[in-house]
Amino acid sequence: MKYILNESPVRTSNNFRINDIKLDLELPTKSNFKEFKVTNLDSNKTIIQYKYGLNVKSNLGIILPDACDATINISESLDKPLILEYDSNDVMLSIKIGTKDNVNADVIIKTKGNKYNMLVINSYTGKNSKLTINYINMNEGNSLVSFNKTSSSNSYTTYNLFDLCGELRIYNYENHDNEPNIKESINNMYITKNEDILDMNYHIKHKGIDSYSSINVLGCTKDKSKKSFKGTIDFVEGSKKSIGRVYENVISLSDDAISSSLPMILCHEEDVIGSHGVSNGKINEEELFYLETRGFSKEEATRYLLYAKFDKYIELINDDNTKEEIKDYINKKGSI
Repeated sequence: MKYILNESPVRTSNNFRINDIKLDLELPTKSNFKEFKVTNLDSNKTIIQYKYGLNVKSNLGIILPDACDATINISESLDKPLILEYDSNDVMLSIKIGTKDNVNADVIIKTKGNKYNMLVINSYTGKNSKLTINYINMNEGNSLVSFNKTSSSNSYTTYNLFDLCGELRIYNYENHDNEPNIKESINNMYITKNEDILDMNYHIKHKGIDSYSSINVLGCTKDKSKKSFKGTIDFVEGSKKSIGRVYENVISLSDDAISSSLPMILCHEEDVIGSHGVSNGKINEEELFYLETRGFSKEEATRYLLYAKFDKYIELINDDNTKEEIKDYINKKGSI
């Protein structure tokens, strides 16, 4: 079936081929998700409930049939990150994560597999709360993922996204905030290789006064992969004294890889600060040559130099085992 997915909030010239992504897909109709493998669950502070057989709408422009709805309510601050793991082998899943007021919580979501991972994550951050969601994708198949974020005043929500592999990966992020003094950040690391297709569309609207947002994207493209990034900061009327930034840094490892980027600032309000930018370059040849003279192969040297750049993102995760898992994947032969 033919789909037009992940449409940009503001269309640009069709010649750039970045407004949306057109695909012919045979999506699964039956979900194989049962439940998470859970680590660090404190049942006095966190409740997980499941409902099955639901139809769930995704921001990408599709419906997830037969989806499981997993609701996670966090009532008190967590001492350790809540870790949720599942196999992404034809999965249709909706995750709702919410905190009460005055709560600090980290949630880590990890998925592996080689088929479809169709996922919707909805988050709510309570007043005076801080919620960090870390999403680690190691699904070698197709991932269609959308994020919806809502929060109350004086809250800070962070999404750390680690997109490590997959033939097809489509991501969408939208916020739905109306209150003042809200902060949010997206930190996204990605790797594309072979003939992978990666499409990202992140749209943050500032509605309340004195709000802050940042979209920080770092990735490398290799072989004949195709990557598209759309990042939009939208200052709507009523968002005075707000700040928004969107930046992408692309490291190209192949002349055949295609990288398209569209960072945008939309402004309908005065007294705001918005900035955006994109850099696209290659591995430093002098650094690469130095490591090769020390006995490293070109592939090994490239991995080490990329790891040095990715490390600042990996260190955002508040769990040593998850950090090591990502590092091991990057350092694995053939991963990059």
